[in-house]
Amino acid sequence: MTDCQLKKSRTLLDAADGTLRPGGLGLTTEAFEVCRFAPGNRILDAGCGTGVTVQQLSSRGNYEVFGIDRSQSLLAEAFSQGHRPALICGDLESLPFVNQSFDGIVCECTLSQTRASGVLAEFGRVLRPRGALILTDLYRKRTPKNPLSGGKGRDSLATKDQTMDLLQAARFETTHWQDRTGDLKQLAFRLIMAPGACLDNLLGWSRQSGDAQEQALRHDWQSLGYHLLIARRMNT
Repeated sequence: MTDCQLKKSRTLLDAADGTLRPGGLGLTTEAFEVCRFAPGNRILDAGCGTGVTVQQLSSRGNYEVFGIDRSQSLLAEAFSQGHRPALICGDLESLPFVNQSFDGIVCECTLSQTRASGVLAEFGRVLRPRGALILTDLYRKRTPKNPLSGGKGRDSLATKDQTMDLLQAARFETTHWQDRTGDLKQLAFRLIMAPGACLDNLLGWSRQSGDAQEQALRHDWQSLGYHLLIARRMNT
């Protein structure tokens, strides 16, 4: 990550109270209250970025927490800030963990940036039966006229029903769903008001790039929503 990119990233983080995702750590805390993990449970933050969630969970001392992200620059940023939790560079479609090794997985603002079916299959592999999967992410409220097509290595943005179908196919049972579009609007407002070009800030947060994605955001922003979803790995 260049000095310019780091400066912009820190500017956006300041605008978003330390986390570049709707709801921030408050939404993470809400999800954990729903799941009621037991002390000593093993938790994986899939797509951990700079390790903010891993750091928060580790500081509680109740869980054994790991983070994984494919971005070496984001992990380097985590370590530059003095974070020393168990952070690993790796691919979510090929997790370097044995079968049924986690009680919970947190995946915040990440699944929509991947080939979801492959990632969910890996989540199902490493979760223990009835283990909890916490997803917070963008979703489509309706099928758009100009779809936000997927880039290399990821699917197009799914609707709520499409996400639930993918989870069911991967042997997950959805137990909790909540629309959090209000958190998305609040974050969008903060980024718009932050220093720099408004659209650049929004694109920088959502990791989109290119003319097609830019046009989709300009013309179809109203179809975007944000949700909290919790699913349990089925026993069989």
